[in-house]
Amino acid sequence: MHLCESIHKQPNTNVTRLIVGFLWLYVMVLGISYSSNLTAFLTISRQPQEIDTFEDLYASGLHIVGLGPIFGILMNSSGNVYLKKLSRRFIPLTSDPESWVTSGRAGYISSYHYTKYTVDMINSVYNKPVCRLMKECTWPFSVAVALQSYSPLKPRFDQVVNRIVESGMVAYWFQDSVWTATQVIQQDDE
Repeated sequence: MHLCESIHKQPNTNVTRLIVGFLWLYVMVLGISYSSNLTAFLTISRQPQEIDTFEDLYASGLHIVGLGPIFGILMNSSGNVYLKKLSRRFIPLTSDPESWVTSGRAGYISSYHYTKYTVDMINSVYNKPVCRLMKECTWPFSVAVALQSYSPLKPRFDQVVNRIVESGMVAYWFQDSVWTATQVIQQDDE
């Protein structure tokens, strides 16, 4: 059956017929799956390798862009070897990092929420996923508030900020602002 040759002797008993039937079914499944996989391999274009870690990003040879020099300084002072190496490819910009990303010349680094917002905005402009966030996160911070040193307001302020974050309001406001911004862009395109 594997070599597509006929059987010289017919199976006489029911047990032999059952074994030959299961063997025939096995050969059919094996042949169909092999030809389907071969067809898929030859006809479907493969996606480029994803960049999920800083090691992958360094190996890709892409530049890194960001608004201002602060992220280059943070990358250089990081304990991660690949972030230190990527800091040599860092290009500080004053505006328009999106054009570098959409043209495939560079990766964009910023705080998590701002980068997520930028990716959602770019993808909504093109109406398809053009950019994505890397799985390995550099700095998960989003917003900081400066107070005078040794301020008596700090403990109360920390308590209020923690309550707002833990209630989910920050995530809700972020999702709502992204949704509103993408709706505005879609209305402008129409």
